[in-house]
Amino acid sequence: SRVMASLRWPSRQCHLTLAALGGTGTAGDAGAEKYERLLLQGARQRASEFGFRLDVMNPDAAGADPLHGSADLAGLLLLPSWQPADWPQLDWARQAAVLMEDSGAKPLHSACPNHYNATLAALAQAVARGYRRPGLCVERARDARVEHRLTAALRVFQETELRCAALPPLGLGPAGREEFIAWFRAHTPDVVLGHSTEILTWMRAAGARVPDSHGFI
Repeated sequence: SRVMASLRWPSRQCHLTLAALGGTGTAGDAGAEKYERLLLQGARQRASEFGFRLDVMNPDAAGADPLHGSADLAGLLLLPSWQPADWPQLDWARQAAVLMEDSGAKPLHSACPNHYNATLAALAQAVARGYRRPGLCVERARDARVEHRLTAALRVFQETELRCAALPPLGLGPAGREEFIAWFRAHTPDVVLGHSTEILTWMRAAGARVPDSHGFI
């Protein structure tokens, strides 16, 4: 209760640590690294306002407890992980933790994007702007990591929005550009939803003139 009282009074210093745990598998992925940096920037700013120190911790290759010796630990901030990251050595029943991506992996409080609702909202915006052949392009591993919420939202949209054609989603694999161009030419979407702006380059390579002839969200 004293810790929670300190949280309510930013002027007090409770001298406890928050651990940002995770972020595995982001090395070499510029988009993922930028997203993680922005999350940490905001978390550090907010932690400082409440008198906390925020440290980044990761388990080592041997699977040792990354929190060993952190007697002043007040809570965990679990960053998005691009690889399986269950940390079975941690006793979750004794940790106050917030999950930054809704992967459904743990029964924890979460503060993260709602992938399902965000996809439905984007598709609704596309319809409002006059598009009738929306196509979803998402990395297979990314969709699987969030329990296929992106493609699930697309399927529900296709069943309920009868004004639009039901195009199959594209699950991107290693040969992203070639896979995309073949899918784009075969199914002729008039707007594409995707995570990477590299898709814009692929659309233009397939003959699209964005935003004159096609849209990108």
